[in-house]
Amino acid sequence: MIQTSVTANTGIKITSAEGIRGFNGTVQTINIGTNGAGWLGLTGTQAISWNTAGAVTIAGWAATATTFSSGTVTISSATNAQYVGVGAATYGARGIFAGHNMLSITTPTQVVATGTTTVTVTVASTAG
Repeated sequence: MIQTSVTANTGIKITSAEGIRGFNGTVQTINIGTNGAGWLGLTGTQAISWNTAGAVTIAGWAATATTFSSGTVTISSATNAQYVGVGAATYGARGIFAGHNMLSITTPTQVVATGTTTVTVTVASTAG
């Protein structure tokens, strides 16, 4: 074991069983396991975490090789399947979907855009 402080649970600790752990006083702020998974932040509120598969979570947003998402909001860069979805992960699903050569806004009866002017669009029907 390597430890940067003589006081237990302060400084940096490196062990073959637990990996690298960092402490601010008695609060753990860094954990990098021997398997490569880990996190940065405070115990219980891990601001950035990752697993052995390379999936990352940053402040509640999940990141993989092709997506960045939180709740029902997703940004995907998958080959020939790029999209931005708010409440919708497929074309025509409830919510807003802007995808590879397609756009759908499904369920609301009005869409309002505001700026220097306001434009209101009422959706009466949709075409395939």
